[in-house]
Amino acid sequence: PERVAWDPGHATAPSFVPELPLHYRQELTSSRAEVADMQRRLNEALDEAQRMRDLMEEQRLGEEDRRRAEEERRASEAQHLQLLAQRHEEERRAADAERTAAEAERRAADAERLRLLAERH
Repeated sequence: PERVAWDPGHATAPSFVPELPLHYRQELTSSRAEVADMQRRLNEALDEAQRMRDLMEEQRLGEEDRRRAEEERRASEAQHLQLLAQRHEEERRAADAERTAAEAERRAADAERLRLLAERH
């Protein structure tokens, strides 16, 4: 190919690009280092963003677990209170039945005493 001086204003790339002067080589090397550093920082930022997403997901799941545990605790407490109320009602009915039976026995004993008194007189 023909050796053509590189003209930055030229619309197409030349077929031959001469060796870059030292200043441009250093600048290109520096730019490549900057690009590598920017890529490294971008990757770090992406990793940090992923860690944050993971942490937020853990917190969301933890909150769901706490909410579920609280709901289970409340359901258990409600069931316990319902059982206590049921037991209380059963005990009340048993006490009423005992009082009714005791009253019936007392009335039967009173009736028997009255009958015995009536027989004596």
